[in-house]
Amino acid sequence: MGPDRECQVGDFRVATVKTGRWKENAYVVQHVPSGEAVLVDPGDDAERIMETIAAFDASPRVILLTHAHFDHIGALDVLCREYGLPFHMHSRDQPLLRRASLYAMSFERRIIIVPDAHVPLEGARLDWKGTPISYVHTPGHTDGGVCYNWGGLCFTGDTLMKRLIGRTDLPGSSGVGLSESISRLLETLAPETLMFPGHGGTWTVAEAREWWAVNQADPPEYLMEGFGP
Repeated sequence: MGPDRECQVGDFRVATVKTGRWKENAYVVQHVPSGEAVLVDPGDDAERIMETIAAFDASPRVILLTHAHFDHIGALDVLCREYGLPFHMHSRDQPLLRRASLYAMSFERRIIIVPDAHVPLEGARLDWKGTPISYVHTPGHTDGGVCYNWGGLCFTGDTLMKRLIGRTDLPGSSGVGLSESISRLLETLAPETLMFPGHGGTWTVAEAREWWAVNQADPPEYLMEGFGP
């Protein structure tokens, strides 16, 4: 079974694999000329992600986490062990990472295994085939939420989805903080940048700016129920 969606932006091919109960978007991002790949937010369904990697004939190099909620890291341990990969995330989400299995049990009555070590983003230089991978710290949905940006792509996790924002009623979340983060993110990115969220479909920064200008005062939140493509 292949990915749910595929697209190519410049030298980068992006496969979207909807994972788990919450239809979380895991991404396999391949640098086409070299075949190397970055994995973003492997939420669940490790076998489907590995099938996509094999279909691309890709060579994974690293895993990037936008945040440490359990629905974004359920396949992390399997993929780290299978390919010998490091994973990066913001250190402010380390407490969430430690409690991820507890939350998975509370929400889904299942246990997930979480690797002990991560490489903090702070101070790290991320460069992939000559293209710098930058990130914007976007606290609000979680304290350590980040969005990754390179090559005309931006992976926004649950900070900002298509006409929705992440939940702000969870431990460690902040509605005011998330609103400030979204405004800062949209100011940072070029309008043609294509955004890949943690749930739902893609959209451009230009589209998001237009929507945010109208909805910033009271934006709808993603509540994990009945969410379509």
